[in-house]
Amino acid sequence: MFASLCRCRSALTASLITCLLTGTARADNRDLIEVYKSRAEVISADAQNKQANAAIITAAATFTRAQAESAKMGQETREKKLQNDLLGAKVFYDKRALYHTYKDTHQTPRSTADQYTERARSAAPERLSSYQLWIKPGYVRWPSLLLAIDYSEPRSQIDYLLVRRTPADSGAGSQNCVDLQQQIDTLRLALQGRMRTYKPADYLAARKFLDSLAYEVQFPADFGGATAQISK
Repeated sequence: MFASLCRCRSALTASLITCLLTGTARADNRDLIEVYKSRAEVISADAQNKQANAAIITAAATFTRAQAESAKMGQETREKKLQNDLLGAKVFYDKRALYHTYKDTHQTPRSTADQYTERARSAAPERLSSYQLWIKPGYVRWPSLLLAIDYSEPRSQIDYLLVRRTPADSGAGSQNCVDLQQQIDTLRLALQGRMRTYKPADYLAARKFLDSLAYEVQFPADFGGATAQISK
């Protein structure tokens, strides 16, 4: 019986030791799991950090590549602009060369001094004929168009000044000539203001008469005395 009791005590002791060992093992396993879990979290965080750094490096590389592409496009644009400027300058100078070539080919000979003098003489108004102005009596035969009442004031002043001409006070530079030119200009402007109311031939005849009259009064009077008849 004593032996049986010893065996039971031994078995109980072994069971307690086993339980203690098993509990200690489980506690150690839990601690080990926590350690591995912590290590796994650290490794995962480190991997995420490295992945973030890789993304930053990739973004920086993409930005640098975009800058390089932009610089390349800018350089190509400047080159195209320079080529266009060069082409534009070439076209400009080619056109100018063509213009000068054409001008040199079709250039008319330059007129001489005698030719200029002849042209000026041809373009100058004609002096009044003896029918239009009787120099000695100072009688002016006005065109019918200028006898209208609209021109009576300057026409009367011209008639009066023509009567007052003398060899000493007539011709270019004299006061009489200055006053006559002023009145003729007034009459010319009045005629021009009513140009649309006349036939072209009548207007041109009246204008030509005034031009000839303005030219005529630049010559000095060649009679002695201020006597004349005025055309009414």
